[in-house]
Amino acid sequence: MKAHGEKRVWLRDAKGPTLLAVFAWDGSKLACDFKNATFEEEAKGLGLLTADGVTRVTPRQGKAFWQALDHAFARSTFVEVEAVR
Repeated sequence: MKAHGEKRVWLRDAKGPTLLAVFAWDGSKLACDFKNATFEEEAKGLGLLTADGVTRVTPRQGKAFWQALDHAFARSTFVEVEAVR
């Protein structure tokens, strides 16, 4: 995992791309900028599955959530995680 970076989560459907959220990691803290209220509720409430397929993490868990972003949507045909820097 990079020490610093930004990831954007996109919904890609027939209407075109929709930015759901932007997450920034500075090496010790996760900053969240949600653009979609439904995605925010799901991320904060249900969380994302980690690579083990059992554990769920929320943005409050910082590094674990950052690491889970790519895995959580790896098989999705509608949601994509874009690493920006």
